[in-house]
Amino acid sequence: MTVRKRIKELSIEKIRMLGVFNENILNVWADACTILLEYRKHSSPVEFNINGAINEITLLDWKTITNNIGFEDLEETAGEAGYGISLLIATEIAELIPVCRRAKGDGVDIVCSKEIKDDENFLNTTQEDYYIECKGTRSRVYAQRYLSNGIQQSKNAPGNVYVISTEFETPSALTHFRK
Repeated sequence: MTVRKRIKELSIEKIRMLGVFNENILNVWADACTILLEYRKHSSPVEFNINGAINEITLLDWKTITNNIGFEDLEETAGEAGYGISLLIATEIAELIPVCRRAKGDGVDIVCSKEIKDDENFLNTTQEDYYIECKGTRSRVYAQRYLSNGIQQSKNAPGNVYVISTEFETPSALTHFRK
């Protein structure tokens, strides 16, 4: 008897529902993902492989958006989409809870936790927190370079760090984790 592993389904629409962040930024991240997937002529759902520290074969689905004006700079759009997919992987696969977005300069983009933080302590980070460095690119050939850059960039971040590099050509994500 052959046992098949059930393929996990990920929905871009779940990015829009991660309530800790302002809904406008979540919509930008989700829209950027959709625009790049459709720019690369993918149809929903599409196989989405995650490799490295996290290994999953998933199906990625989304709803088409009708207005993509403002997303003409595809490299910038890929960066925004990188936030969205990284957050989706962190919440849906690694089962982390988003806490906040970091300011530029400390090598990581998003803080997550294994448990919900109360309103008074949401900015206090602990060794139990997980830092996410998010990368996104249109082309598969740059994914490994972006992952390596993210690892280097996040080397001074304390504690648990995931670096997630997403490319939208195939599409797929490369992941790295360090304690």
